[in-house]
Amino acid sequence: MEQVAIQKSDGAKPRVSALDKSRTRLILILIIAAGFLDVIDFSIVQVALPTIRTELVVSLAESQWIIGAYGLTLAGFLLLSGRAGDIYGQKKLFVFGIVLFTVASFTGGLAPSLLSLIVSRAIQGVGAAISTATAFAILVTTFPEGRERNRALGIFVAVLSAGFAAGSISGGVLTAAFGWRSVLFVNVPIGIVAAVLSQKFLVKASSGQAPGSTGCSGRNEWTCAACIRIDKRCN
Repeated sequence: MEQVAIQKSDGAKPRVSALDKSRTRLILILIIAAGFLDVIDFSIVQVALPTIRTELVVSLAESQWIIGAYGLTLAGFLLLSGRAGDIYGQKKLFVFGIVLFTVASFTGGLAPSLLSLIVSRAIQGVGAAISTATAFAILVTTFPEGRERNRALGIFVAVLSAGFAAGSISGGVLTAAFGWRSVLFVNVPIGIVAAVLSQKFLVKASSGQAPGSTGCSGRNEWTCAACIRIDKRCN
């Protein structure tokens, strides 16, 4: 009887590990989706700027604030968001960042004036900063140190880089087919799905920094900021 019980328990191990692998893959997909949305919004809106200037009747200099407001708040709140995630919980902040980004995308698509569009873009940047910073911390805690973590980080950074190029293409297609507001509305359904799935499947980590912690999360936010800055200069 004992041998049978041992065999049954041994046979259950591959099933559990398979479930764990499928869950970690889903978590990686959710993190990549959130990061891709955050990065693609740099270039997707930039392509639509000429149409926005025409419809809202603004100058070239004024329209640059539509891009600048997003970039400034994203860069400015990145490190603060990482620290907030350490205190209040990475999962909670990650989902909040996606929701904030999605709501700001919706209000930006409805913006009747340049000022309201700039405000929405600034709020978008805050949401992007929160989700991007916490995404790195979630990725590090989800994947064990070594080959798996390095592979996941490599995929994540590669997707961030591809997001700039994808934004230029998709921005042109959406603007030509549906108008400039579509480049903001397209984020809404993706953001809703990502927020719901993240709330359901992400593991809730304990808030606060554990005793003896090396401050790994803070270093990841520095890495994240460097990656985004390098990608912006390259593109």
